Amino acid sequence: MGIDMKDHEDFFKKALEIQAQKREKLSEAEKKEIAEQLGFSEADWQAVLDSFAAHFERGSEFFKRKNYEKPLPNWKRH
Repeated sequence: MGIDMKDHEDFFKKALEIQAQKREKLSEAEKKEIAEQLGFSEADWQAVLDSFAAHFERGSEFFKRKNYEKPLPNWKRH
């Protein structure tokens, strides 16, 4: 199937809606269930996790170096 930015947006929109209703964080199993309901394959789900891990790692590196300004333009695009 393959995922695109619209799929990512749909996933996060639905996850945030559910999380807001529960007033607590969703478990990994709940997030995966949402992805499956949106038609994500196992490979698609893994790609989402990998993408998140890569974004988190990049953000952590900026934070470690106290470089708070450089990532802002990139984050504003997402």
